[in-house]
Amino acid sequence: MSGEIRLDDMVLHPLDRTNPAPIGDCVVDTNPPPFLWPAKRASRLTYSIRLSQDSAFPGASSLSASGLPWAMYNPHRELAVGRWHWQFRTERGGEASAWSDIHSFRVDSSARRFVTPPPAEALRACPVSHPRVLVSAAELGAFRARVADDPVVATICRQANRYLGRPLPDESEGKPKKRGQTESQAKKFANWSSKKLGTSMGGSTKLLCMAYLATGDERYGREAVRRALHVASWDPKGVSRVNDFSDGACLRAMALAYDSCHVLLSQGQREVLRSGVRARAGRFFSRWRNNLEAKVFSAHIWQHILHDFADAAFAVLGEEPEAQAWASYVYELWLNRVPLLGGADGGWANGNNYFGTNFAALIEIPHFLQRLTGVDFMGHPWFRNAIYYQTYTWPPGSQCDGFGDGGEKGGLAGESRIAFVDILGHHFADPYGAWYVAENLHPKGRTSPRDSLFRWHRLTAPKESDSPVAPATFDLPQARLFPDIGVAAMHSDLANSERNVMVAFRSSPFASHNHMHADQNSFNILFGGRRLLANSGYYIAYGDPHFRDWYRASIGHNTVLIDGKGQGFGDTSYGWIPRFLHGRRISYCVGDASRAYPGTGLTRFRRHVAFLRPSTVVIYDDLAADHDAEWTWMLHSPFALTPNQETQSLSVQADGGTASVRLWSSGPLRVPVDSRFDTPADNWRGVKHRDGSLVEYADQWHARVTPGEALMRVRFLSVIQLAQEPETAGTPGVDGGNGVRAGDWVISAELDPGKPASLAARTIDGSAGLSSGSQQIRINGEAYFSSPEGSSLIVEATEGERLVRQTVDVPPAAAR
Repeated sequence: MSGEIRLDDMVLHPLDRTNPAPIGDCVVDTNPPPFLWPAKRASRLTYSIRLSQDSAFPGASSLSASGLPWAMYNPHRELAVGRWHWQFRTERGGEASAWSDIHSFRVDSSARRFVTPPPAEALRACPVSHPRVLVSAAELGAFRARVADDPVVATICRQANRYLGRPLPDESEGKPKKRGQTESQAKKFANWSSKKLGTSMGGSTKLLCMAYLATGDERYGREAVRRALHVASWDPKGVSRVNDFSDGACLRAMALAYDSCHVLLSQGQREVLRSGVRARAGRFFSRWRNNLEAKVFSAHIWQHILHDFADAAFAVLGEEPEAQAWASYVYELWLNRVPLLGGADGGWANGNNYFGTNFAALIEIPHFLQRLTGVDFMGHPWFRNAIYYQTYTWPPGSQCDGFGDGGEKGGLAGESRIAFVDILGHHFADPYGAWYVAENLHPKGRTSPRDSLFRWHRLTAPKESDSPVAPATFDLPQARLFPDIGVAAMHSDLANSERNVMVAFRSSPFASHNHMHADQNSFNILFGGRRLLANSGYYIAYGDPHFRDWYRASIGHNTVLIDGKGQGFGDTSYGWIPRFLHGRRISYCVGDASRAYPGTGLTRFRRHVAFLRPSTVVIYDDLAADHDAEWTWMLHSPFALTPNQETQSLSVQADGGTASVRLWSSGPLRVPVDSRFDTPADNWRGVKHRDGSLVEYADQWHARVTPGEALMRVRFLSVIQLAQEPETAGTPGVDGGNGVRAGDWVISAELDPGKPASLAARTIDGSAGLSSGSQQIRINGEAYFSSPEGSSLIVEATEGERLVRQTVDVPPAAAR
């Protein structure tokens, strides 16, 4: 199919940075842009950088910096419009390396202006007095008066009362009581025990600090101090360090008590707490500096530990010599790397469930930096578009799209997620942020979230605008592409989940690592807000056999296997979404996972997904290998799949809806169904329900559709018809020589792999249609031609209006 782009020999998001940025004469979207380059690990190594609009770098017209202790730089000044050139080099022991190649980029007037003060200036704005982290000393009196009768404060105090005088845990309680049956299980139990010890002390100490700051009641402050001093007595290299979350929580406990309860501390106690902070924060910093900034992501650090570290750095700034470097690193790291797992699209590549673990840091760190500098650190388009990522992939009244670890667990959006959108909605005065909050809370009879994650933020942060008002008429498009993370979400009725069909598709440039799965070119279908045809397996524990070999492996997803093998893990096994079109009747996308199967011989995997409203989904696959291969088309459901070998079809019925699936290929297909996991889901952790009974991991259903012979090239066409009742679904069937009839649509596809791939669909009345790879489409008797040949086209003629949209492959931002 012409109009295609192949991303050969390219890693879009390497786990460790391999190329500098910006390069390639690209047009930057921020002025000034962040400068990043591969980190070189060595003791006492620093960097120099120079940039100029003259590639000879004359001193008078160049910007330069030397002695940089990390592999990143921000000019902290606006750059002139035009072409810029830059280089970097390393320095060590008084000797400098040769300058790097000259890299170039362009600044134009469309770039978002984001000028921040240099670190030294920003840090000078940090108050000298305490408290300064959770609230400033200058604001403390007015704050206490303002919240004196706030019911949230009463809740905080009621919870804090539980810890007053409670016996403190012995450090040895962080040792595991279970060992499991394997070395891997033993390490997990040790990790979880350590985490429980540290996070319990970190959480209780922060709660007590909040109660003290809000009320001035010294009982809370002195209990916070008692707990922090107890943590400081632990061995910083001991059991509380086994789990990094525990290590970070211990750091935060000491830092927040030091800052929040400063007036209650003796000089000796202050030194004890600073010493405890120094041991843990210094260790984090030595591991991160000249390392973390060059990694695509490090989950635990960005979820919580960087937040803990930032609180500690600013809590002891000016009183601990190393804190200047710690705080400077946080400041520059945030400027140069956020958002990490998305772009302007607002998405989060780790998936919606694990996105929630980053909420606090993504709100509270930029809010604190804005307090210091007066600069809006949430001005990046990602922050506003995060509202829409939530709206489309976790709609009110619905489960989420299901991608990434824990995506299958999700019920309705939780309170902290609603609060996250609420904060962003107020920040941007966004009416659809208000809509999302209202729609989620209306069934609960409330207008405000009741989460614990952001309650302190709501108490201390002034409202940035009047409450935005939800629109009187819901007018968002029914589909949206998040191209940077490679997710498309298509809906029939986004505003009404109980009637909604949701088709979610993933093919991600971020590939499959961390909490992402090997699920390129996979889809999930939800009906009435509930999973109907969706990825399978259970998140028992990160790295356990079921997790590794089924849950996050390709076999557990609605994608394709070759010779029984799935996609690879790591940064090279990626996908992307080269095409996306949307109209009122039709939404369409193409995913390319041709790079996702290393070592298998697969050379091509283009998947076309068309959502033909109101309730027809078409999946068309174009596959090739360098040998005759056995292909397996996977389909999963939490409900029983019933096969019909004669018609090459499957059906599934759930309480909220039903689906009929009909399949075609270049030849006959086998349609076996089973309800077994090849790698069993074993509750070796002993996880229990609230009533004390052991959790049992129920069987799920899996269709493994295969051609009758090994083939070098193959095409699959599947047409899925959805309905609320089985008798109204109908099974898609052949409509004479015109194609496949499904609902109000007729679909045709080229199944001969020796001919160019093509897919077409049109309504029976001829008022709307899709053509991809075909020469023309006729709508209401009029011919529409796609140009160039092989492009994708949708045409819709309704209510006197005519919508015509066309596309060829568009590379992801990371490849431009």
